[in-house]
Amino acid sequence: VLDAAVAEVVHTQTQPAGDVITSDPTLHRILAAARTSFLGNLHGVLTDCPHRERGAWHADIEIACELGLYAFETRDVYRKSLLDTLDTLDDHGMPYYLSVGRRLHPPSRDIGWVSVVAEVAWRLYAMCGDGATLRLTYPTSRRVAETMLRRTQDGLLRDAAWGDHAPPLRDAQGDRIPPCPLVLYASFKLFEMLRTLRRTAYALGHTDDARYFADRGFVHLLREEGFAI
Repeated sequence: VLDAAVAEVVHTQTQPAGDVITSDPTLHRILAAARTSFLGNLHGVLTDCPHRERGAWHADIEIACELGLYAFETRDVYRKSLLDTLDTLDDHGMPYYLSVGRRLHPPSRDIGWVSVVAEVAWRLYAMCGDGATLRLTYPTSRRVAETMLRRTQDGLLRDAAWGDHAPPLRDAQGDRIPPCPLVLYASFKLFEMLRTLRRTAYALGHTDDARYFADRGFVHLLREEGFAI
């Protein structure tokens, strides 16, 4: 029976956009694995793992964005993901679920999920020149930032649902590494999104917004919390 089975590789049709040629076979295997993993998660929407959840999680869409845009002609795929996100906002105007799959906490609880609109829209603009999507998504990106800033306490974002998804477990000596504190993860992710929105606001001519999103001293505040950064 197994001899009669035929496996077919299926994914949304897309064309390669570029390649890297080096003399290092290990690097080539890594790149091949990355491309295969990306295509395995590309079926109409971008998902997180083809063998398990197959959910269109926002954090996964954002994290793999540069890989997708450099390796494949996926500008329209990412634009569709953002349009789908705008169509599925929750009652507070925050990014919500895109497809099958549910979690204990809604996506709006975690800065790493709701930052997808600002981060992906900026990459589409910076890497593909897509100013239309940047303008279309800006009101949602700004609303997300304002919502997260209202959640800060003493200048830091202390509320996050999941934190670092895949932290290193042990150091080079084999000693166990403690998990990244949520306040460190969430505050840095908020800082990153505000930095992206500052660039976005300048690109769109919203200079007052750009000043509003200016550096709020996260690094200094985290050092006061006792983090050695």
